[in-house]
Amino acid sequence: MDIGAIARDLAVAARLGARKLVRQFGASAAERTPPDLAAWRHELEAWVRTVPVESLAEHRFIELPATRPPWFDTGLQVAAGDTITWFAAGRVYLSRALDIWVPPSFQLWARAGAAGTVLRGTRDTHSFQADADGPLQLASYFPGEWSTPQGDLGHGAGDYGKVSGGLLVLLLKWRPGVEPAALLRATEKHSPLPAPVAAEASRLAATSPTPVGWDYLWTLGPGEIYRPSHASDGKPSVCCDTHGDVGILRHPAALPLQPGTFLSWRWRVDSLPIDLREDSLPSHDYLSIAVEFDDGQDLTYYWSAALAGRHRLSLPAANLEGQGDACGRALRAG
Repeated sequence: MDIGAIARDLAVAARLGARKLVRQFGASAAERTPPDLAAWRHELEAWVRTVPVESLAEHRFIELPATRPPWFDTGLQVAAGDTITWFAAGRVYLSRALDIWVPPSFQLWARAGAAGTVLRGTRDTHSFQADADGPLQLASYFPGEWSTPQGDLGHGAGDYGKVSGGLLVLLLKWRPGVEPAALLRATEKHSPLPAPVAAEASRLAATSPTPVGWDYLWTLGPGEIYRPSHASDGKPSVCCDTHGDVGILRHPAALPLQPGTFLSWRWRVDSLPIDLREDSLPSHDYLSIAVEFDDGQDLTYYWSAALAGRHRLSLPAANLEGQGDACGRALRAG
């Protein structure tokens, strides 16, 4: 038992708890309370009845408790190439007392049959094409961690009893040839679109390309955090814009490890995402540049709010190809 780590987490938790009380006094009732899942379902049930039967092959609502380890068979049979849309709501709580929870955008994953590749969306709504035949299966991911792209758990199966809450999901299986983006917008003529439907129509109409040559770490899934851009001198750059999400963007770099090999870059940090130490689970929030080695371990450089020098970071939201830790170099504290 790491007494030091427990003490750090308790200290951070106490400060976060105090901040939660301050937020509650200043927040509206809608901001303080979780979504009303019954009302959310009722609104979408009414909307589904307006969808043309020649467009929608099947739909169903799925309740996914946070305490259930992957996987859950939805009973919806899909074939490779079938187009599926989901709308999801709910929260999975790591701590209700501290108001620490995971949204559907990160928590909800799917696969088509046991041989399908795991996938998730980048928002609480998503549309995709099945990559295999079989029953569509869903998973509430955290606190587990994938060990294979087919959705085997590396570890964490015994930790699901430590979280609470859950997700409510509406699955839509479209008939061949149906384009969800156009159809979702077309239903607006019957009634005002429910917020999830409008959100997915907007997401499908938007573009968020990943920088060329880069890819997101599959264990965390895709994102809309990083996009191609240009620096003030016109040179290509990568822009990072993140809020309430997580992602690791990687680029292959085959370099020999020998004396004289070095990594060089310039950056400007105007503010940090959190003002607490980053090596605690409740405050594990930072932006970094890292070098990942062949064994999955990495050396991470970041600006820290409270740490200085060399630290070993446990990564609660990623297993980094099966590994659980990273060596972090805090460049400056405060």
